[in-house]
Amino acid sequence: MANQQISESANSPHSTTHNSQLVTIGILLLALCVRVAWLLCFPTNPIAPVDAEGFHLLAVNMLAGHGFAIGWEPPFCPTTVRTPLYPLFVAGIYALLGSDPVRVLPLHMLLEVLTTALVIRLGRDIGGKRSGLWAGVLYACNGTTQRYTGYLLSEMLLLPLLTAALWMTTRWLRHPSAKKAACAGLLWGLALLTKPNVQFLALFVGVVGFSFQPSAFSS
Repeated sequence: MANQQISESANSPHSTTHNSQLVTIGILLLALCVRVAWLLCFPTNPIAPVDAEGFHLLAVNMLAGHGFAIGWEPPFCPTTVRTPLYPLFVAGIYALLGSDPVRVLPLHMLLEVLTTALVIRLGRDIGGKRSGLWAGVLYACNGTTQRYTGYLLSEMLLLPLLTAALWMTTRWLRHPSAKKAACAGLLWGLALLTKPNVQFLALFVGVVGFSFQPSAFSS
């Protein structure tokens, strides 16, 4: 009788949900630990790449009142080479913590943890709970994005925005509503303001969504 009660308790929905939450937390910690270990094993100069130096200069010059310019010294000419969202993100961190690029890296790690959480939710909505957890594990351990964590590159802000946009688009297509459509549109807009390369992906998702669920657009 006691064994039967223990078995029923272990298989109860509450117990299953609790175990799933623990696994999710473990995956998020794994994502963080992998990126911390990477930076400890392979220290970086956050502004070594040309693009990273440009984002640093944009943030510094905006705070100094020189406008949206890439340059170490005058003349500070406004540029259209970069989109504004990631430089504004870096400038906000500099305003709070000082203009040391190294201080941006912990925020990069937190953004990667956030992206992992969003991957889990996206995978769960598409393929179920187990698929979501496995998707989170794969993202946490992947050897691509962790290399960007140590540099001032817009991919670190783009990834959570892009994943959130895909997740919200999926939710909107399944259960259309004006609120979900607005959230999805806002997230896609922010992603484009971070890195415009995803404009064709946004267009492709819109075409595919219309093909499979035209009623979502009319609603």
